[in-house]
Amino acid sequence: MKAIQTLLLLFIVVILAGLAYVAYGASLTFKSYKATIALQTKIQEENHKMSLYAEYRANMDSCRQEALKQDKDIAYVQANCIEVINSSMLGEMMRGWKMEKLFVTE
Repeated sequence: MKAIQTLLLLFIVVILAGLAYVAYGASLTFKSYKATIALQTKIQEENHKMSLYAEYRANMDSCRQEALKQDKDIAYVQANCIEVINSSMLGEMMRGWKMEKLFVTE
């Protein structure tokens, strides 16, 4: 009888140790999953910012080119391209992301 109780106790300890090991592995997997999701989110956010910056540059370049075609002066470009685009919704988003250093100013 004592041997059966000892084996039963050993069996319970082994089962509990196995459950603890599985729970620990699941915890590590979940932490790894959260880290992967956080990294993917950061990468997507950076890609989105760079995409919007490319749009900003395209808008600025096309506005400048159009002004040059119309023989407009620098003051016109400053007032109608640079200031308008920098204060647009796109410019405000970039400002919110602390990307003002990328703004065209001249």
